[in-house]
Amino acid sequence: MYYYFGGFENLRTHLGLKTRKLTSPQGFPVDSHQELFVSKYFFARGIPAERKVIKLKNGRNLHPDFIIFDNGSPVVIEDTMVESIDCFNSSREEKYAAKLEAKINTYNENNISHIIVTPSQINIKSLDSLFLKFQKNGGEKKAQHKGDNLDLGFLSPVYWTLEKIEKEIIRVSKKCDGNFPTQSELKKFGKPGIVNAIYKNKKTLNSMQLRMGLPVRPNLPTRVYRRGEKIG
Repeated sequence: MYYYFGGFENLRTHLGLKTRKLTSPQGFPVDSHQELFVSKYFFARGIPAERKVIKLKNGRNLHPDFIIFDNGSPVVIEDTMVESIDCFNSSREEKYAAKLEAKINTYNENNISHIIVTPSQINIKSLDSLFLKFQKNGGEKKAQHKGDNLDLGFLSPVYWTLEKIEKEIIRVSKKCDGNFPTQSELKKFGKPGIVNAIYKNKKTLNSMQLRMGLPVRPNLPTRVYRRGEKIG
């Protein structure tokens, strides 16, 4: 399938099928039906929820699933795909759990109040109990607006549309003699996130190169971008 169509998105286009993108009632895109459920819960309960990037003073950006506010203090919400960072059923879940644990540690180190929502809690009763308990206890940790490492000037997240991806690739291609950049070149010129954005949009590097019509270097055989092959 990848050999003939380059990805599921191209196959859907070939078959005339439309891809449904999930949007929360608040107006921002979400990545899963689980996140959609949580966003609908906030909307139904009248809890203002946002999707923002938290910028730390050390230069690191945090990307929580949601941000709500408790008496003016931000509370980040992580909607997880595992029940526990110590409990997983596949190597994919294990990698996810490791990243989640690192993220939670960062929240704790920076005194950022947070709530973890697990798959078994995706129901009205559990969410009501979870958020009611959080409000009564005042949070696991109060967020500090004047902490040493925390800068609460929130950034708007970048939502990678195909048009934005193409603009960035064109910018990088100008530094690559007009050729379609390799993964290593995207990383070299400060655009490593484009590769993940391409796959999130159900595309591959090969299909993007064909879509944009940019030339490839004849001396780089690894420029035939197909899943499973070596990339640049």
